[in-house]
Amino acid sequence: MSLDYSLFLRDQPELAAYEGRFSLRRDDRGGFVLGGMRVWTKPYTPTDDDDDVLVDHPWRDEIRWVVAASGRHGDATYDDFEDLMSELGARYRGGLWCDHGDDVRWYWWDRDALAAKAAAWKVKELVAFLTWARGGDEGLPQTGGVREQVVEIALGRVDAIRPLKQQQQLVLELWEGHEDYDDALAGPAGDVLLGLDAKGSRKLRDAQRALTDKRAVAADAEAPLPTTVAELAALHDRATRDPSAERILDRGLAHTHGNTFMRAEYGGVLLARARAGAAKPDWMWTVAHWPQLATAPESASRTTRDTFGSLGTLAQAIVQKWDADDAHAAQVHDMLELRRRGGEIFAGVPDEIRALAVAGHRREAVEAYARRYGLSLERSQQVVDANV
Repeated sequence: MSLDYSLFLRDQPELAAYEGRFSLRRDDRGGFVLGGMRVWTKPYTPTDDDDDVLVDHPWRDEIRWVVAASGRHGDATYDDFEDLMSELGARYRGGLWCDHGDDVRWYWWDRDALAAKAAAWKVKELVAFLTWARGGDEGLPQTGGVREQVVEIALGRVDAIRPLKQQQQLVLELWEGHEDYDDALAGPAGDVLLGLDAKGSRKLRDAQRALTDKRAVAADAEAPLPTTVAELAALHDRATRDPSAERILDRGLAHTHGNTFMRAEYGGVLLARARAGAAKPDWMWTVAHWPQLATAPESASRTTRDTFGSLGTLAQAIVQKWDADDAHAAQVHDMLELRRRGGEIFAGVPDEIRALAVAGHRREAVEAYARRYGLSLERSQQVVDANV
């Protein structure tokens, strides 16, 4: 596949200075070749034709020269070509375009010249540049922070812009493109967004709400966690009515990366609140497995469970957890019994039979297993030996 490249430059390049480097060599037509690519220099003449890559580009007026390249890449020289274009772009100030690419890849730009130009731009021009710049990393210099610089200029001019609608337009563009240059959650663009009057702009109000929510979530991710049972209980109580506290509690109780103290003590907090008649929080779909719940005296019988469950909806949810655990345990027991009746080697042995074997009464254990599951002594011996 044949490719055409244009390296747009502000300063006049000297290709001869690179002869012998990056596999670049002269050809018999007065130009240069690099592998299967012919490379030459020509002046840049701006036009208004649609096929001019830099039409409406904010930096077109600065371009004076083009290093053109055409042909096919070879596997052995592709990296050399990329390295040569990168060095030329950085040294002579410009960017590379390919007829099979999407945008100009800028290697360098004059920040001071851009600042001088952008300082005089009207709101429409600032918005146009920022919109273009957030089209993708390929359209921005690899170094220099060009968009950040224009953002700083735009932020400094917000207060002086009239009417309010134009202020809103500019700040919304800053917000919508924030991922391309900085973290607006903590940056100045976010502060300006939240401080701007949203009158007449539903889009701005929505952005302000979204940013407020994101900042709250970010703050909760860094908030300190409880270190005492009293603090944990207070956090639980706040979480029943405060989404922020709920997020902090959820972070501390997370299954894989939660806080060790919180996970160890939370069951006791739930029991205390349930005994006091508390309601089950809306965000608590089911009660998870917490150590203190499994050993609570209220779980001992159907009667104690029913009495406990009458205290409130949180207690009812805990009782449902106990009942579900028991049902699951019974299901597992039935499954194991079925496997044992089939003589499966690694189905385990009941506790009382295991106790006989461990105490040294191996033969009695084998006979008891055979009687219980209707197995031969030989098969029972194999099962006991495999599981004890």
